[in-house]
Formats: sequence, structure tokens, C-alpha cells
Amino acid sequence: MRYPVTNVQSQTFVDAGGYRDERWWSDVVRPDPEPSRWPQANRPRTNVDWYEAVAFTRWLSAQLGYEIRLPTEEEWERAAHGSDGREYPWGGGYESGRANVDETARYGGKKVGEWCLNPYDRPSEKRRFRMSA
Repeated sequence: MRYPVTNVQSQTFVDAGGYRDERWWSDVVRPDPEPSRWPQANRPRTNVDWYEAVAFTRWLSAQLGYEIRLPTEEEWERAAHGSDGREYPWGGGYESGRANVDETARYGGKKVGEWCLNPYDRPSEKRRFRMSA
């Protein structure tokens, strides 16, 4: 997917029985879903762990008839920085409103987190949370 999963898209998975269907949870831990930080339907879904992200991609793959998966860290880096190593996809320097970040974050910076399929330097491993400033 090119864009973060929204609350309404995530809720579709829940409403379709996504947390009850064993097909999506094979070999992954099924947590109790937590509420999203932002409740608006079109905002990105937050408070999702790696296992939930994997289950969602399995479910979505079945709905669409082709594979959807988390990006590898290498793919995430290329999408975030371009093949020429830009600081941001649009070039150098942060521009308010162009990134999907919480600009009011209490932790002192503009951070964005995305789940990746694997660590960059260990492509055979799974589970990685990518934090970027």
C-alpha cells in the first residue's frame, strides 16, 4: 500500500471478523485491539502492533486476490528517501503538512513510525518497527 491504513480500513477488517478468523493469525500473536490515537475515520490507524499489521495484510490479500505485505526496511527507506538519498521524499528540509506525522508530539520531534517486514541488514528476519525523524 502506498498510504497508511486508515481507521475506517482497519475497522473493516474488525467488522469482517478479522480478529476472530484463525487464517489471518497463523504463526502470529493475536493481541486485544487498542483504540486508535486519532478517532477520525480517514486518519491513519495507530496503536497497532506488528502482528496486527501482518494479520491485516493477510486479510487484505485475500480480499483483493493478490499479495499485500509490509514493506521490507530497504523498500521503506527507498520510499522515504528516494534512490538518491534525499532527506524527505520531496527533497531537503521539513515542510509542515507534507508528512504523516504528529507535529504536536510531546516527545520533542517530528517522528513517524512504520512497521517493516524485516530489519534492513537482516533480510531473512521478520518484525521491525522503523522510527525516523
